[in-house]
Amino acid sequence: MTTCAVKFCDNKMSLTKNISYFRFPSDPLRCKQWMEKCQTEHLLKKDATILYKNYRVCGVHFEDKMFLNPNSRNRLTMNAVPTIFSAGILMKREMEKKSEEEKEKKLEEEKQMREFEAQVAMASWQYQKK
Repeated sequence: MTTCAVKFCDNKMSLTKNISYFRFPSDPLRCKQWMEKCQTEHLLKKDATILYKNYRVCGVHFEDKMFLNPNSRNRLTMNAVPTIFSAGILMKREMEKKSEEEKEKKLEEEKQMREFEAQVAMASWQYQKK
C-alpha cells in the first residue's frame, strides 16, 4: 500500500483517490533535500535508490508552483521540493519534540536523585563506621 513518507501525514493512496503520489528523486542531492523536508528519521538511513523505488510523497506537500500544470497536480517540475506541512502536522511535531525534551529532563532528574541517594547512603555508612 502506498503511503506518504512525510512524518505525521496519514495519506494513503487507497484512501485518497484525488491526490497524486510522487517518487523520491533518483538524484542523491535532491533526494536528500526531500528526506530532510519529510523529517522521517528512518528515511535518513536509506539510500536514494531505495527511496526512489519504495517511498512516495503525496501532492498535498507541494506548492502549486511546483507542478507543471497546477490544475491537474500530477507532474512535478524538475526542482520540486515538498514545502507544505499543515498546522496539524507541525503541532504534532512540536508536541513530540516537547515530549522528548520532557522525557530527557525527567531521566536527568531521576539520575541526579539516584546519585544524591547514593551519596547520602555512603555518608550514612561512613558515619556508622565511626
